[in-house]
Amino acid sequence: MAEDVYVLDDDPFLSCTAKQLVEDLGLTCRTFPTLEAFESVFPGPEPKCLIVDLAIPLGSSDLVDVVASRGGFETGIEVLRRVRKDWKATTLMLLTGNPSGPAQKWCSDNKVSYALKPVARETLERVLSLRNLRAFVVHGRDLKALERVKSLLGTLNVESVVLVERPSHGNTIIEKFEDYSGRCDCAVVVLSPDDFGGLAGATGTAASLRARQNVIYELGYFCGSFGRKTGRVILLKFGDIEIPSDLAGVVYLNGTKDPKELVGELQGEIDHLR
Repeated sequence: MAEDVYVLDDDPFLSCTAKQLVEDLGLTCRTFPTLEAFESVFPGPEPKCLIVDLAIPLGSSDLVDVVASRGGFETGIEVLRRVRKDWKATTLMLLTGNPSGPAQKWCSDNKVSYALKPVARETLERVLSLRNLRAFVVHGRDLKALERVKSLLGTLNVESVVLVERPSHGNTIIEKFEDYSGRCDCAVVVLSPDDFGGLAGATGTAASLRARQNVIYELGYFCGSFGRKTGRVILLKFGDIEIPSDLAGVVYLNGTKDPKELVGELQGEIDHLR
């Protein structure tokens, strides 16, 4: 019988850390430092989850093609391509020490989890289906909009993390924000018309409705933390508000739509994270 989780990574420290995290979650784990070692169990009984390093050395294994693996720089992707043909029920996860846009896109397109090393406990809990997806909800003063978004997320079995509803444990506001944001899988940003703003010193120009400054700050934080193109930052726009020019062209969901229609659109934005 296979262990619950297999970890294929040539870095002994990171493999050991991942194994300890998995075992702390009450599951069994086996690590493989080389492709040759992994071939001792593949193909064979399926594990629940396979975690593979993106750039694991090819060695003398013929499990993957040298050219297809980009000379070993994308070995992990080729391993997962090969494995999924036999282990159709296994949850797959790709790890990398350095951000890779192409690898991230491949994972998103193929419903494979993607994470940077070292893998976090919260990430493993989500990938191993030990908890629901967790969304950090960024919001302003429109509490009705906030409750609407929380309700929609609840319908999709997504846990809402709202900062003001969580204990501080003696942390400052920014420390609390960094703590809880780091435990989340995505951010849902509620852009509501809460503030007025305009060009300083201008005359005859009406001020425009804007989202709160904290909302824009946190939106930028998550775009930097998660990556703008990962699909992990979801924007819901309530009303006609001015948007920073740097966000021109970014797709928004209309938060005032009929709930049945909106929940379907929100599900489409979130499903790739499961």
